Amino acid sequence: MLRRRLEVAAAQGLAEAADRFGGDDLEAVCDSLATWRRHGQRELPWLAGPVFSSLAHLGVGPPTAPAASIVERFLVGDTVAPADVRDAVAQCIADAGEEGPPLPPDMRGALVDSVERFFDLLAGTYRDLRRPVINGHRRTADDTIDQWRPRLDAAARDVAERADVVAGRVQRTTPRARGAADRPGVALGFAVVAVVLAAVVLFLVSNGWPMSPVRFDL
Repeated sequence: MLRRRLEVAAAQGLAEAADRFGGDDLEAVCDSLATWRRHGQRELPWLAGPVFSSLAHLGVGPPTAPAASIVERFLVGDTVAPADVRDAVAQCIADAGEEGPPLPPDMRGALVDSVERFFDLLAGTYRDLRRPVINGHRRTADDTIDQWRPRLDAAARDVAERADVVAGRVQRTTPRARGAADRPGVALGFAVVAVVLAAVVLFLVSNGWPMSPVRFDL
């Protein structure tokens, strides 16, 4: 169930990013990207890559369905027809289907939430990229990506940490090692006894109680 929820979040997140990228100006965005490619401009970076790297050991990678491939090509600035992008976004959302029952509020649910936060940031990145791309300003587009990348990388690291915990790859504290921490009353009891004994000895000595020297001879 967890893997399915992660795949749904990824498919919907990519579709949402593509929808934000095109917005009401999908034709203009596609035309500008096609112009860049004709003039030998490099592709846009695969900004979703870090989150899929974080999820790889859970068996979750980029969607491979034909519609998803179109969306992914659009997001890296490949030449794609506007109608194809529009149809692919709708198909990705339809293919994702229902999310299913909610996950329990444990690390699995927290992992899905962190993946969804990453894709929220990704959608914001592509929303801000739309205008520079339409205007043909590659330098401004690169600057926009640079502004968003630290937030995307931080969100991907959060996903990686949660995925490691879910996968059991993080060394947990063993019951033996954490016993004292789980029972603070035991440590407090020893401390109280030590203080009381010290107070008794000090009282006796101050009131003339003789203390024999310690003998080490045999």
